[in-house]
Amino acid sequence: MSVDTGVTSDLRNEIIGCKDKQQLVQLRQQLDSVQLSIDLTASTTFEQKRIKELIEGLYRIIDNKQVQLSMTRFEFVGEPIPPANPRRTAVTLVESNDEQKSSGSAIVKLNSDKYEISDDRYVLIASSVRSIISTASASPPPSIHMKNAQGSICSLASKGPIFIHNVNNSILVLSCHQARLHNIHNSIIIVNVQNNRIIIEDCDGLVVNDIEVDDFNHPTKETANPHYKIMSRDKQENILKTIGDCSVDQLPVVIRECLAKFE
Repeated sequence: MSVDTGVTSDLRNEIIGCKDKQQLVQLRQQLDSVQLSIDLTASTTFEQKRIKELIEGLYRIIDNKQVQLSMTRFEFVGEPIPPANPRRTAVTLVESNDEQKSSGSAIVKLNSDKYEISDDRYVLIASSVRSIISTASASPPPSIHMKNAQGSICSLASKGPIFIHNVNNSILVLSCHQARLHNIHNSIIIVNVQNNRIIIEDCDGLVVNDIEVDDFNHPTKETANPHYKIMSRDKQENILKTIGDCSVDQLPVVIRECLAKFE
């Protein structure tokens, strides 16, 4: 399916004019549906680039609007507690209105921390630097959008799609309905996805478990893909065991050793 410019134009106008967080969540879900419905296999390189820039532009507008709406009304939960480790700078914006909280979104920023997301709303992980982040198994969020991760271990589960952008030197363990990865470099990807297929773009240096990979930058299956390697089941289990016991202080060494297994 190509992109209906009328639909995306209307969606853009609705996002810009949105003043309600519940409505913004619904608009993001609409954009998720539009992106998941796009099939670029028959499109020219120019058309693929145009569609990619159009969709990414809409996500940027949503992210900016989300931050704008969140910053207009939020509060810290509980009394301030000095961190045991002064490097901990995890930030979670929490709405002060309970009704908004049940229907809005969670924004998470991490720096040298270990954090579990126990939220059943849409989750935006705005950044993760040298951190360990996971989702609670009891109630995974309906969708996750993560960007700007560096030197992190991310174990994320979603009832719907997971979209990930701009990740370096990290380990991603994903469980979701559908996964799309953009601009991911020198990272390990272990995915349990409903359709047994992930979509990647502008990625290289990846090691993935035995799953079908659709690469926008290497659409042919006739030659070996230079952007990723497939790991064996034994190495996959070894990686999962290794990162399961990892602490934040051990992150650089653990990630380096895991990546070295595939050099």
